[in-house]
Amino acid sequence: MTKALLYKDIVAIKKYAAMMLLLGVVCTLLLRSSGSSLIIMVYASSLLMTTLAIDERDFFYRRAVSDKGNRKAIVVEKYILLLILLIVSGVMALIMEMVLSRLYGTETNGLVIATTVLTGLALSSFAGGVTIPMTLKFGAEKARILIIVCYLLPAVAVMWTQEKLSAIELSVPLLMVMLIVFSVSVLTVSAFVSIRIFQSKDL
Repeated sequence: MTKALLYKDIVAIKKYAAMMLLLGVVCTLLLRSSGSSLIIMVYASSLLMTTLAIDERDFFYRRAVSDKGNRKAIVVEKYILLLILLIVSGVMALIMEMVLSRLYGTETNGLVIATTVLTGLALSSFAGGVTIPMTLKFGAEKARILIIVCYLLPAVAVMWTQEKLSAIELSVPLLMVMLIVFSVSVLTVSAFVSIRIFQSKDL
């Protein structure tokens, strides 16, 4: 069932993914600064909302759900899709960071570039981890405004804490580990919450 659900979602977002990919690459090249490639990762995680909205519009849940096991599989598939989007966009962001370093002389240190991409992973994991349970709980339309706020909060938090983190002088490897742990923790908690919401949801 999971493979069929993944295929359905990938086909549904293929056109949107191509448009967002092009927009992300263009914005990255126009901004010309290290870290601007994270736009690609944010765009990728936002595709999740598209699949959830399409499922709701087409009354997919009512047709697909027959027992608790199917409900869990539907939720798990969304997180597998999110991981695929994050991995693909993360690789693309890494490539774009290297392109920026060649074209515009931005950051060339491999560890720093990797940390930048992992920061994007953490932000996108948070955004995606909030999108799934909120949409399952409130529906795509009601959750849209709240989700926009949740997308902005981590970005503002990073800007606010950037100076403080530089003052603490955390080592790059430690920061990388912290970002990975944060991403895994957010997605794990979000998955458990989403499964509970969806299993008790009246379709």
